[in-house]
Amino acid sequence: MKRFNFNNKKRNGYNLIEIVVVLAISSILMTAIGLGVYFSQRNSLSAEQAGQELAGEIRLMQSQILAVQTVSGSIPKAVVVELKNNSAISKRYIRKDVSGFCNYYTLPTDLKITDRVRVSGVSPSSPIYIVFVSPAASFYAIQNASYPSFSPHPTNNSCIPDISPISSGMIRVDLTNESQEYYVKIDAKNGTTTPTAIP
Repeated sequence: MKRFNFNNKKRNGYNLIEIVVVLAISSILMTAIGLGVYFSQRNSLSAEQAGQELAGEIRLMQSQILAVQTVSGSIPKAVVVELKNNSAISKRYIRKDVSGFCNYYTLPTDLKITDRVRVSGVSPSSPIYIVFVSPAASFYAIQNASYPSFSPHPTNNSCIPDISPISSGMIRVDLTNESQEYYVKIDAKNGTTTPTAIP
């Protein structure tokens, strides 16, 4: 009977176990690299997406005031958006009550922007309140320590802020996540929004 000597056998290839081990290691490395690229791309896109969403929300609020759309059972006379450092962006609505006074009638509601992004800065100084007033969606940008108060307009049945608005310049809202910064510029004269990536 002939015995096999495994030590002296000449090998001309790889056995199945060696191939499976190499493929397993390769697939683990490729998965790790792919996940790293995926998460970095997702984070960089989330800041851009948040900037686009914020600009869209501001345009939507302006349209709601122009369209005289009912919100929480009443037709709002104004919508107020609070832009504050390291805080969620929130909005509130103003209506005229039966006695003719202008009051907030909704609690602050956070705007729906991407969760992985935060407001890292508001300039010229935080907080700033942007306001759209019916019937013509007139725009006001106001610097104040808290939500501004409103009074009835003497001629057009609307509510106007009691505080003087910022008359010119740009409002800048910086949005940040772990890997990217993005900002939205808001024209203090008319409320036009411009989302921009920071290189």
